[in-house]
Amino acid sequence: MPDKNSQHAFRTLGDAELQFGVSDEEILFGDLFKQDQLFLGYYSEDGLDIAMKEYGIKQDLADRGFPETQLRISPHASGFQLQITCEDGVLIDVVLDIAHLNLAETLQTHATSASHRVLYVHWLEMSNPSASFSDKQSPLPAQLAPGLKLGSKVYDILVNVCKRLNLDAIVAVPMYFHNAIFYSKWFRYADPKYEGVFQAIQRDSSKVYEDQAAMTKWKSISTTSWAFVLNPPIERATAESTAWFTEPMMSPLSKPLRRFLQSDWYAHRVKVSSDLSSLVFPESDFFKTLEDMGVEPFDKEKFQTSFQKKS
Repeated sequence: MPDKNSQHAFRTLGDAELQFGVSDEEILFGDLFKQDQLFLGYYSEDGLDIAMKEYGIKQDLADRGFPETQLRISPHASGFQLQITCEDGVLIDVVLDIAHLNLAETLQTHATSASHRVLYVHWLEMSNPSASFSDKQSPLPAQLAPGLKLGSKVYDILVNVCKRLNLDAIVAVPMYFHNAIFYSKWFRYADPKYEGVFQAIQRDSSKVYEDQAAMTKWKSISTTSWAFVLNPPIERATAESTAWFTEPMMSPLSKPLRRFLQSDWYAHRVKVSSDLSSLVFPESDFFKTLEDMGVEPFDKEKFQTSFQKKS
């Protein structure tokens, strides 16, 4: 459930605030005011700045040591980009677009409709440049700084964007295992086949990594994610390595899509896929690799050196 502040902000904010700084004539006549100057064709830059204050994002960033921030929007090759920056760099970077989710032919029958208008998250990164990694929170693949711990609040905002623009779902493609884990609080794979594989990965990796001495759930997630990057697991049935898959996950808002993900058909296909998958994850030699890289246990000097070598 969204928090009370998010619900209050959604009720309080309207066209006047979210399109602040843009006249009615500019909105109505696209030739005079290009629609790509409005974020997602609706929000003005000033309006989004007001929204970030109302949703408490600005205060959250101030609490983390960034009292002075700037918000800017711009067209992007994949849609619309929003960045919130400070003197130290980019704190929040998101690229969104409105797209159509076209389900495969087999899935269409069970989702009642072939196509759904969705908020597509092409890119979302939140980082705290003033924070440091530690042995309790080691770096994840592609992560140069710890996150801002604002995931739940940002998700609530995206849900409200969908409600305001009458969209059916939020869709994102997790590029790494840890992304999929974080998304799984609200998202499921659109195709039950991949939801089943994802569940099998969690099952089989936890048997290996959570059984290790002092291996917390966080470290297990980190280790599994690094495994797909450095030494992918082996599928028992084929004896072949298994690459991480980049398939869409969705957080449904419309009733048809919610019913689809809650259907017996979807659950059965997930179970079949999960049961058919059995993965063997790397162990002893792989832990040595992570140690040499300074990932686990975290060693700042080793990690910086290994990152510079990759660059």
